[in-house]
Amino acid sequence: MSTPPGTKTRQSGNASGPATPLPPSARQASDGSLVQLFDAYRLADGIADGEGLLRRIATARRHSPERGSDLPDARASVNFSLRGVQWWPLFQFDADMAVRPEVARVARELTSVMADWEVALWFLTPNTWLGDQPPIACVWTQADAALQAARADRFIAVG
Repeated sequence: MSTPPGTKTRQSGNASGPATPLPPSARQASDGSLVQLFDAYRLADGIADGEGLLRRIATARRHSPERGSDLPDARASVNFSLRGVQWWPLFQFDADMAVRPEVARVARELTSVMADWEVALWFLTPNTWLGDQPPIACVWTQADAALQAARADRFIAVG
C-alpha cells in the first residue's frame, strides 16, 4: 500500500532509517483532497452528513424502532470530516440504513491504523490485492477478498 496523498510522516531517530508513519489522529488530508473524496462518493451512491443520515435512518426504521436511530459506529463504517462536518458515503448502508456487515468488517480492520479519510480513500483506490479493482467495486461480490486486502494493508501500515 502506498502512502495516501496528504499523509505526513515523521523521520525515525536514525537519519538514514525509514520514515515512521504518524498515528492516524495526527494525519490530515488537504482540503482539496477531501473535496475530491466527497465528490467521488457523491457520484458513486451518494453521501450524507450526520443530520441527513439521521433523517434517512429515522425514515428507514420508522416501522422497527427497536433498531435505534443513532449514527453508526465510526470505527465500523466509512466516514470522514470535511470543513467540520462528518460525512457518510451511502454505498455502505442496507435498506434499513444499517452498515452492511461486509463494510463493517473491512472498516474495523483499517480504522486502527488509518485516519477516517484514509479509510474512505482506501475504498475508492484500485487495490493490487483485488486485481486492481477498488474495494467499493467488489466488497459485495468478493467480501472475503476485500477483508483479506484490508488485513494485508493493515499489516503493511503497521510495519
